[in-house]
Amino acid sequence: MWSYVVSFLVINKYGLFYLCNLISLFLAFVSGLFAVSWFFGAEVKRKILYRFKALPLKPPSNGLSAVLERLVKLRLTWKLDKRLSGATIIDEPFNEVLDLFMRDFVDEWYKDISKDEEFKFEVRKTIQSVVVNLSAKLRDVDFIALSTGPFLTDMTSHLRIFKKTQERLRVFTNYSAQDEIRVFFELESQFGVICTDKEAEEVYVRNLVDVLLYLLLPKSSFQCYPMRVLIRELITTCCVIPTMDTIVEPDYVNQCFMAWLKDDCLTSESFLSAIHCCTSPTELDHLEDRLQKDIQRLRAMDSGNITNWRQQLDSLMYALRQVSIRYQNVFDPGSDPNSAIHSTQNDATQPFPTNKPCPNIPLHFILGNSISLKYFIDFMNHIKAEKFLYMWLSVDCFRDELKSRVDMAAADGRIISDAEENMFRKEAKRIYLEGLSEDAPNKIHDLDSRVVARLETAITSLPITPFLFDEVQEGIYNILNKDKKYYYTFRKSMLYYRCLTELDLNQVN
Repeated sequence: MWSYVVSFLVINKYGLFYLCNLISLFLAFVSGLFAVSWFFGAEVKRKILYRFKALPLKPPSNGLSAVLERLVKLRLTWKLDKRLSGATIIDEPFNEVLDLFMRDFVDEWYKDISKDEEFKFEVRKTIQSVVVNLSAKLRDVDFIALSTGPFLTDMTSHLRIFKKTQERLRVFTNYSAQDEIRVFFELESQFGVICTDKEAEEVYVRNLVDVLLYLLLPKSSFQCYPMRVLIRELITTCCVIPTMDTIVEPDYVNQCFMAWLKDDCLTSESFLSAIHCCTSPTELDHLEDRLQKDIQRLRAMDSGNITNWRQQLDSLMYALRQVSIRYQNVFDPGSDPNSAIHSTQNDATQPFPTNKPCPNIPLHFILGNSISLKYFIDFMNHIKAEKFLYMWLSVDCFRDELKSRVDMAAADGRIISDAEENMFRKEAKRIYLEGLSEDAPNKIHDLDSRVVARLETAITSLPITPFLFDEVQEGIYNILNKDKKYYYTFRKSMLYYRCLTELDLNQVN
């Protein structure tokens, strides 16, 4: 407002020409001021640059690229501790597997996204942290208590149910695999809740994986909810459920057995034991056919090592003879094969044939051989005296396991730990309570009371040694050997004759 008033008064008094001259003078003054400042500043700049020209430090020509280059070098020097479990025999193969995993499953797609190494470093660091935590957790697990406790109980329960399933299906002439599965799960449902819903199984597995991630993942990774959900889904849908489906697949189980057998896992003794324990005529017939084909194939060979060829042929002939003996012993001609189940009871009461040769097998051989021990247990079960053999076998297993543990500790230059000793002390007390204490359900009354008292004192207050039950075993051996109703009567039964036949100690016509 005032600028307009001033301009109007100046134009009225001095005219328009005077106002233009005034504006021109002002612009000239401002231009001169800028020109003087420019030339003066340039002179000062030249003097300052000349003063610092001789300094050794020069500003970098491209500072940002130099900083990025140094950062890349720092990232390339990241290193991880490759010690995972503390055992070289485990760490080296696992690191090789981890390198292959990073190459095939991470680098394959990440190289197209970025060249930054930080992501791959963090992935490997997280995996190694999980392995280290898992190794630490496994060190605290008592595998002996686990394998002899819940795991063994579940396995025996499963086998018991399977045996009941076979017994229930035996009354049917023809039954399919679906009938067997249906009967098995009907029996299984009587002992607990079973799951047949696929979605419920997936929910259970997800909850289980969540617990494992809580125990194994680093705290920072577990607190990242998107990452935790991603890892949980990957483990559930790509690892756990496919593995469970594969393990229960019959074809996979059969392939595993075939692979194990190719590695000579089945020894000749195991093969003969399987023949001696077989009660199925179909299996014996099939085995006999296979042996006949192998024998014909070997006889048709006209080259090769004659000695090796003869040994193989003799072995096959011996196996074929054992199959024939087993078939004659279990299934009489014209009889119902199902009646073979009751042959043990009849043989225990049937006397030994007087016209047959009778080699004398000592008691210690019978107790140490799996074939003869099987027949002796059948005989003792028939006369209701199996508690002697069960006590003998329990003590034998206890001594062997403790001796093995003591030898392993001695090889490492130490003694067994207090936890291990307490575990074996509990096992010794369990054996004592089952067959030797006053309230034992299967008490052995024929043992010397002084031996039992010394054993009770040793279990309670003395160090546990592999020789803890030696007096008890010696007492049981003397009872079985001297009492005529046990070993002596067994040698007079038909079971003894069948035992000799399977051991190939009889002349079979």
